[in-house]
Amino acid sequence: MKPRIVHLLGAEQQAAVSLAMAWPDLQMHLFSDQSVVDGWDLPHVSIHYRLPDQPCPSGLPFPDLEIPLCPRWLADAGKSYALSCVLPRIATLIPACSLLPVSVKPPVTGRAVVKGDLRHRPDAPLAGEGAELGMITDPNGCGLVFQEQIPDCVSPIVVTGRRSGPGSIALGVLRVREERFFRITVLQAAETIREPCLVEQSLAILDALDHTGFFTLHWLVRDSGQQLLSSFRPTPLAAFQALRKAGIDLVTPASGITIARAGICLIAEPTYTTYQKNLP
Repeated sequence: MKPRIVHLLGAEQQAAVSLAMAWPDLQMHLFSDQSVVDGWDLPHVSIHYRLPDQPCPSGLPFPDLEIPLCPRWLADAGKSYALSCVLPRIATLIPACSLLPVSVKPPVTGRAVVKGDLRHRPDAPLAGEGAELGMITDPNGCGLVFQEQIPDCVSPIVVTGRRSGPGSIALGVLRVREERFFRITVLQAAETIREPCLVEQSLAILDALDHTGFFTLHWLVRDSGQQLLSSFRPTPLAAFQALRKAGIDLVTPASGITIARAGICLIAEPTYTTYQKNLP
């Protein structure tokens, strides 16, 4: 059944407005503990201050669907999807899956990328020689992990969607053309593509983990064609409008396995609108 009232948790993320714009016929309540949140100009959206460990404010309608947009809002469940936990689980459950492992310590030799273990680190990504990365701190409590930097990669590919249960999955495969790095990572341009091999591998991972909810898997493709899983996050990507145009419905549980059709382009445009501060 299609929901009427949707609660978005962690609405400072780009995915909040992406989803709200894709579904203007739904009543959207956006929750965040950040002071600057987009979406004030959308007539079907209301924005509320809330901490991740607090209940929904009284007086608001009970949601038909609640979507965490950041692992901070998953509480303890989010810890099981830390990269240092979920990537080794995938390697154990699916030995044939090619993935890039992470380490809690920088490498002794070679270049590495710094990632947030529990969730994306805010601000621009960092990479460098192992000795240079030992001084990186974690002021936002994301946890730090280090992953080998792959220099010979073409554009990254993401598989994102929602798994409601066994055999109930809607997903899209997008080639990322451009990202911008501000306080959060902003998906600037992407295109849905047909990539049966990555779909098959992603479905196997979701079934092996028995994951329920939204997800985003990041894949790196080397010049040789080798496909490497670099991360799994239990949250959606800001591509709801493009995916809806590509034929998948991510707010209603899928009937069977639905794959977004190829050839739908996404370009995020900056907007300048009046907003209010989101304060308690």
